[in-house]
Amino acid sequence: MFDITFKLNGRKVRPNQIGDALEKALLQKVEDDIKKKVATVRCPEHGQAAQIVASGRSIDKLRFDIKGCCEKLISDVKKKLG
Repeated sequence: MFDITFKLNGRKVRPNQIGDALEKALLQKVEDDIKKKVATVRCPEHGQAAQIVASGRSIDKLRFDIKGCCEKLISDVKKKLG
């Protein structure tokens, strides 16, 4: 299974740790959408899944960094995410 991590203001957070209900719902929606798109993507050569880090100062300013075993996996994930 792939790994997704959220970092807001430099702190690692999980959607269920957010106190504000709207922000919590938005972060959960982002996580669910990413899972739907890339949860099954694996490197055809190494069998590895991607690691995605979503970071930013706030939920509306997230930047996504994709890490993987090779460029093929990273490229495939980027295509799926659009």
